[in-house]
Amino acid sequence: MILGFIGVPLLGSVLGHLALYRIKRSNGTLRGKKFSATGIFLGYLNVLLVVLLIFLVRYLLATWKLL
Repeated sequence: MILGFIGVPLLGSVLGHLALYRIKRSNGTLRGKKFSATGIFLGYLNVLLVVLLIFLVRYLLATWKLL
């Protein structure tokens, strides 16, 4: 969750999926399903925001004839 929050999107998502997988296999001995789901969500949200930012910068550069 922390990696997804601070802006390491792919690593946060991968580790969130790994944690969720381990929690499901533990038959109730491990907890933290909400934390891993939050990490996955934040990781994917950061990826989306980075992609949108790239498109926005490209659009603005093309509009200002700098590209």
